Amino acid sequence: MVVSDEVRSHIADHGGALYVRTTSSRCCTGALTTLKATTDAPVDLEAYRRVETDGVVVFLRRSHRGEPAELVLTLEGRRRPRPCAYWDGCALVL
Repeated sequence: MVVSDEVRSHIADHGGALYVRTTSSRCCTGALTTLKATTDAPVDLEAYRRVETDGVVVFLRRSHRGEPAELVLTLEGRRRPRPCAYWDGCALVL
């Protein structure tokens, strides 16, 4: 897991944990699977696996796609900063 200093501070300021799950949508080229990262605890927390690295607690929702070799966490947005997750460096899950 690769965590930027900015997202580390954001997680600490917003509850101390980050929740990451895949989301799927359809478009003209087929299904797209992306990652959704939030500091808001989900109602189905039992479907998540806890991962902790260097004091950062991340709950990764179990997926039929397995797990990424590398999960990259960044903070994006200037007016309303929000955490973003990348699966093996990609915005889309391949």
